[in-house]
Amino acid sequence: MNTLRRLSSSQKAIQQAWHEFVVDGRCKTLPREHILHAWQCARECGIDPARMRAPTVYDEQQIEQLLHTENLGIVGRKVLEKMSAVVEGTGHVMVLADDKGRIVYSVGHKKIQGELEKINFRPGGDWCQSVVGPNGIGTPLALAQPENINGSEHYCAGWKPWNCYGSPVHHPADHSLLGCIDITGPVHEFQSQGMALVVSIAQTIEAELALLHMQQREKLRQYFYHFHQQHPNDSVMLVDSCGQLLEHTSDMPDLLGSERISSARRQFKQPFPALWRIMQTVMEAGHGCDAEIATHHYPYLDKCTLLPVQCDAACSAALVIVTRSPISQSEVRHTSPSPITPLCAAQDNLQSIKDDVIQQALERNRGNVSMAARVLGINRSTIYRRMKHLAKPSGH
Repeated sequence: MNTLRRLSSSQKAIQQAWHEFVVDGRCKTLPREHILHAWQCARECGIDPARMRAPTVYDEQQIEQLLHTENLGIVGRKVLEKMSAVVEGTGHVMVLADDKGRIVYSVGHKKIQGELEKINFRPGGDWCQSVVGPNGIGTPLALAQPENINGSEHYCAGWKPWNCYGSPVHHPADHSLLGCIDITGPVHEFQSQGMALVVSIAQTIEAELALLHMQQREKLRQYFYHFHQQHPNDSVMLVDSCGQLLEHTSDMPDLLGSERISSARRQFKQPFPALWRIMQTVMEAGHGCDAEIATHHYPYLDKCTLLPVQCDAACSAALVIVTRSPISQSEVRHTSPSPITPLCAAQDNLQSIKDDVIQQALERNRGNVSMAARVLGINRSTIYRRMKHLAKPSGH
């Protein structure tokens, strides 16, 4: 009871501060620092403090697509369904929102859900802080940390009857923001364990996402191994949609530099920013392209081919292929390409390797001795000796 009295008194003080702030942008009694900052941002963005309903940005088809094709939607929906009875019993509603603050799923107390629909706190609603001011979805995303927005702390009048607990959900690979979990109920129904519960649910989703991410990466690796078996003479990298280098053939460090390959395993876009931008386009478009990126850092990439890999609806990557033989997208898509015939079988005896074969290998690999040596199955020193021999003037 004492807790509720203190909350009521605090709510009145904050409400008075809000009235003052709405009039001239100042207030005598200051709310929490980040709340005041959010009010100031809302005022600068021209958000109407009298607003009573959030805008709709997703239709049912878009929501269903997110729930069935995005990892956050697949995992988040499953976790929310498991927790729905717990939340419903507390007289609250729990929602899942994406990284833009747009709600995609809702469970909980049916009567409270009906009341929240009046302010569009439902799937499809946009609750980004820059659109509707501080709230239990937009503010945790803006701060990248769990947060409680209590009643009068909201900037818009329509959200002031509600108490919100929100916690962001992070990607298991790069810890980027994927979305947010929010538990909302009437402001007079204060739950002392609300913050602990929403953080626990967000962590459960993150754990499930980590497991799913690991399973999907293993699928991609298996695809890479199969592709490499079918195309043993191609230099190949596999990069997932998070920008992490998952696998590469053993010759890639020689082609692109061992330090860059090592860095790419952590974040591909750092050593290869231009190539990463093209790869993103390839993964989004769903069809491949030839990349023309000839620089002094990695000159052989001007001959590479980029192809998308889609193992399932929410699992994508891109192959970077430095080709030494023709390859088509249809071969990759059906994972049953024709085997590549080596330019020449490896020979241990120098006398059995013809000079024209060495020249042909060098031409196909743009003069790269390391690449030609791998195709022929001989040492680089052997090619250097033959090149030196071929360069001698006739008659010597």
